[in-house]
Amino acid sequence: MQRAAHEYVRADRLELRNQQAIRDVQILHLGLMLQAELAAGCPGGWLYGEALATALAVHLLQHYAVCQPTVQAYGGGLPKASLRRVLAYMQEHLAHDLSLPELAGVVQMSPYYFSRLFKQSTGLSLHRYLLHQRMERAKHLLADPRRRIGDVSQGLGFTNQSHFTTTFRALVGTTPCAHQRQRGGR
Repeated sequence: MQRAAHEYVRADRLELRNQQAIRDVQILHLGLMLQAELAAGCPGGWLYGEALATALAVHLLQHYAVCQPTVQAYGGGLPKASLRRVLAYMQEHLAHDLSLPELAGVVQMSPYYFSRLFKQSTGLSLHRYLLHQRMERAKHLLADPRRRIGDVSQGLGFTNQSHFTTTFRALVGTTPCAHQRQRGGR
């Protein structure tokens, strides 16, 4: 909550209204998404969970803050040098479970501000962008017929080969094995 509030004007005194018997569909949906992610063993990684938690915090601030905060105006996306720096960092650390605060720290911004500007700059959320980059790296690695799919999966930070295969198929349109065969592999 405090990280999200950092991006608001007059949010130095964070206080939410006491709402008993609240029925907020947005909170319910975000809670269900977080619950499903946890139940599945967090296949989306910490970044996805942090994005959902940030969305929940912003929703609570917008609808239940005692003093209605106003969002600071940011536009135009990340400065080009900052975007290049964070993209390079992401490429170097694709195998790691990158977090929103970690990536925001690369360019010395708050996570909330950074995630908004990143999406403005790339057209994709951080989670989606990382998945696409991991799939591009996977396609490159699978071009080598000696590479084992399990090694590629593990080297790109996937929790298991099944999760990697499911994600690869969803984003690339074929399985890693079929992709490797098409490229002259096994």
